[in-house]
Amino acid sequence: MKLSNISKSFKNKTIIKDFSTILPSTGLIALIGANGIGKTTLLKMIAGYLAFDSGEVIYNQEKLNFLEDRYEKILFLGDEKVLVLNLSGKKHLELYQTSENQKMIEKLVRYYKMEGFLDKKVGDYSLGMKQMLLIVLMISSDVHVLLFDEILSISP
Repeated sequence: MKLSNISKSFKNKTIIKDFSTILPSTGLIALIGANGIGKTTLLKMIAGYLAFDSGEVIYNQEKLNFLEDRYEKILFLGDEKVLVLNLSGKKHLELYQTSENQKMIEKLVRYYKMEGFLDKKVGDYSLGMKQMLLIVLMISSDVHVLLFDEILSISP
């Protein structure tokens, strides 16, 4: 994955300016830095949850546009704020469900005893219910890139 000249500002404050790097196609990468320097902002831009002011994300020689291009390629798991509150848990799972991972999702839903709340909007979930949904998305995901933010705050 190649990030080229990524920039992002909020109001009059520049958070990230002309950030470029090439990430290896396999392995683990950690972003380490002080609070407030833009780590979460960068991850959200890579995943397509947040538009950047300038720059581009290229994955497998393909320029990725905003969120709709990324569902099959990238999954961002941060805190529960990455979930869309007006969508049901079931709809979140359907976004990442494929014929290959459908049985895995069903098994995980049963294991975590989620059947009783998947039809509810995520905005009505408790923190624990949101975390379970994130864990199922992570384990069953068929995407190529998993981005984690504050992963130690997500408990199984």
